[in-house]
Amino acid sequence: MKKVVFMFACIIWLSGLGISKLYANEPVVKIVGDPWPPWMQQEKGAKPTGYAIEIVQELFKRLNLNIDIRIVPFKRALAKVKYGEADAILMVAKNKERSQYMLFNIPMKETLFHLYHTDTLKNFQWKKWQELQPYKIGIVGGFNYGKDWDGARKKYNFKTFEVTKDIQNIGKLLNGRVDLIILEKSNATALFKDNLKFKSQLRPANKSVFEATNHLGISKKSFLAAKILEINETLQKMKKDGTYAKILKDKK
Repeated sequence: MKKVVFMFACIIWLSGLGISKLYANEPVVKIVGDPWPPWMQQEKGAKPTGYAIEIVQELFKRLNLNIDIRIVPFKRALAKVKYGEADAILMVAKNKERSQYMLFNIPMKETLFHLYHTDTLKNFQWKKWQELQPYKIGIVGGFNYGKDWDGARKKYNFKTFEVTKDIQNIGKLLNGRVDLIILEKSNATALFKDNLKFKSQLRPANKSVFEATNHLGISKKSFLAAKILEINETLQKMKKDGTYAKILKDKK
């Protein structure tokens, strides 16, 4: 009897080692994203937080995969995905160039980009692209503002000035170094919530520059590329079972 118990214990112990070893050998999903509250942000010395962070944490938990999330400037994030240094990028819009090295899952969120100004341009509104020609416009490098913006920017030779973060653009606008900046609506709301000065001094134009459909972008060089259907199915289940709605509600 003692031999049987001993053998049974050994089997359990060895099985446990095998499971641990197998788990340890599972690839860690490397995810990158740029600072874009409320979807993703990171305080100094703290872990990344935000809507998109919680969504992918739940997604890969259901897929039994560990993740490592890094917040980096957007251009760098795109480069990491392009060259296979990262498996995925958060909240990215699809375009022709990115489709060459990235797969896109079902939409994570629809977002609107508007032109923001200060009281220096108190009554500013616009209808046609050519009306933006006289202004200095702050943008974030690497961001996709849509085909219409790209075409108009080239056609009318817009005076654009790139930064790596939206918060830098806000500073330039408040200091009068640019006349207009492009901000995503929910991002602007989050930034204004943390700084009432922004809310009191910045105004959006009524007409949007771009309506973006944001995805979790998967590098074609990543092992996740073979799992794209499973990822889409899991995200769809998260939407159907109320997980998406709960995350967005809890963060408000």
